[in-house]
Amino acid sequence: MPKLLTIVIPCYNVNQYLADCLDSVFFQDVDSRIYEVIVVDDCSPYGEKEIVDIYLNKYDNVRYIRHDVNKRQGGARNTGIRVAQGEYVMFLDADDCLIYQNTFSILLKCIEESNPVILRSASFCEFPHEASSQDVGGVYSKEVSFSTLDFVQWRKSSLFGCSACATLYKRTFLLDNNLYFRENVLYEDTDWVQKALFYAESITFVDFTYYGYRQSLNSTTRGYSIASFEGNVEGVIETYRFFETVKLDDSFREFLYEGFIMNVIGILKMSRNYSLKEGYSVLKRINEVGITRLRSGNILKNIVLRLAFFIPYLPLVFVKFFTTIKRLFMKYSIKELLYFFSHRLPSIIKGKYIYHNLIKVHWGRGLNNFGDCLSPDILKHYGLTPVYVPNVMKADIVLAGSILQWINPNYTGLIVGTGGDDVQFTFPKAKVLAVRGELTHRNFCSHKDYKSIVYGDPGLLMPYVYSEVVEQEYELGIVPHFVDWDTDCMNEWRNSFKGNSKVLFINPLGKVEKVIREIKSCKHIISSSLHGLIIADAFHIPNVRCVNRKTMPTYFYDYKFYDYYSSLGMCDVPQIEIKGSESLADLIRSTMLKDVGKIEQVKNELNMLMVEVARTFKR
Repeated sequence: MPKLLTIVIPCYNVNQYLADCLDSVFFQDVDSRIYEVIVVDDCSPYGEKEIVDIYLNKYDNVRYIRHDVNKRQGGARNTGIRVAQGEYVMFLDADDCLIYQNTFSILLKCIEESNPVILRSASFCEFPHEASSQDVGGVYSKEVSFSTLDFVQWRKSSLFGCSACATLYKRTFLLDNNLYFRENVLYEDTDWVQKALFYAESITFVDFTYYGYRQSLNSTTRGYSIASFEGNVEGVIETYRFFETVKLDDSFREFLYEGFIMNVIGILKMSRNYSLKEGYSVLKRINEVGITRLRSGNILKNIVLRLAFFIPYLPLVFVKFFTTIKRLFMKYSIKELLYFFSHRLPSIIKGKYIYHNLIKVHWGRGLNNFGDCLSPDILKHYGLTPVYVPNVMKADIVLAGSILQWINPNYTGLIVGTGGDDVQFTFPKAKVLAVRGELTHRNFCSHKDYKSIVYGDPGLLMPYVYSEVVEQEYELGIVPHFVDWDTDCMNEWRNSFKGNSKVLFINPLGKVEKVIREIKSCKHIISSSLHGLIIADAFHIPNVRCVNRKTMPTYFYDYKFYDYYSSLGMCDVPQIEIKGSESLADLIRSTMLKDVGKIEQVKNELNMLMVEVARTFKR
């Protein structure tokens, strides 16, 4: 049976998502003989091959190709184009998926009706999304030609992004027009998509959102690396150069030029995340090809373009200034800003903070996150003056919290007891003294270089910080994670224990000192908040994790608990699932006191580390 469709899946360092992607393809409700899957491994250092082997043994329509050298996504897609056997080619990123099980059925029906050169989806949808079936009757398609009024209208409706995904391309069309991606670059599809749309005699749009994208840590569009910034700019430049060489109607060329002008303004906005030197270098590249010499029908845009061409540093400085002001008002209240300028700033000028053991620290301040907000109290205990910095790259230290996944690999400060999601990390310039647990350690790309690091969460240091003796007047304290605070199950517990003086519900979004005092006032603790358990362990209070699978349904949410318990030498995470009908006696019986000796060992190791850290910063 001839292949109608080839799905090309480039992969590099996405082993945690690849199975989801492949499942979404092989769960399709069409005969597997009419499509093929080509997985192109771009020299990934991790376990993609082992995952694909499972599908190779199970299905006949999957092929695995591994590059000898890394060519980035463009090179992997080119490999797929060259070996594809299907009439149409679809590109599916390995961390994305097809949302509906009848996706192929609908797309093949559109192909049968219109025989398009390009069949493009109306939009994308963020993953995860529950897989189901889309009603075919609710789908319609429309055929347009490049440089026509219809094309302009569709383009204005944001259907013409720069992604090559969510689209089917006739393979012969790609080969006849020598349509291959630029290799060894980022944003390789920016110019490629525009060339494909230009060369196609017609483009068919289908009003069917079937492509689920996932913003993983390795996504090109995530993060603020200078390579990503420069790659984005080069994509715009390549597109501009292409359209300068082809014949177009004057009115349509003017329409395209307005698009390039908006690209320049967008690049100026993006420059806020980079240094002035980096912003200047990309503006210089844009000036060299002449995009900033274009004229717009808008006076303000023309002023911006002229400034970008004649005085490149001026618009960059403006962007930096207004971005700083905006971030200040987003991060702090008016009251906090007034306090800073009226009290803190004069003190800083006088040297009150500069020469008094100052240490810059970053922590997650969203929602007054209990675990993250332990950091400043810990530093104060060791005689340091913590100053919060919104930009983690400027921090001297990061402590408690699951924030490693948000930290740029070029971070140069200290990492002490921090955790993260179940993804790979690399911090070659940082000094890693301790991490939350063994699982975090394993996720360091070069974890063998960090053999002597300590395992343990800084929350275990709270008995040193809050040594006040508190009477244990409650039999049970319940510490819900903030996502569980107002759930049906938790409300059932509230109603069940209403009026019971032996039970205390503890809000983890309260002030740190208040939350810790309330935990210490309980003989047993049940918590869906990780740091509720950690504080209980620190004060040797029997405890157990409670889980609501409606709010924390998967291993993704369990990972940080496994990670913390690994620091105590525990493989399993003791837990109960919240039902709402449990009795007080049942809940108390479910709690357990963990190994006191091991907890004290971890506390002592962390304490000695913090003493050394404090000695480094004391002046």
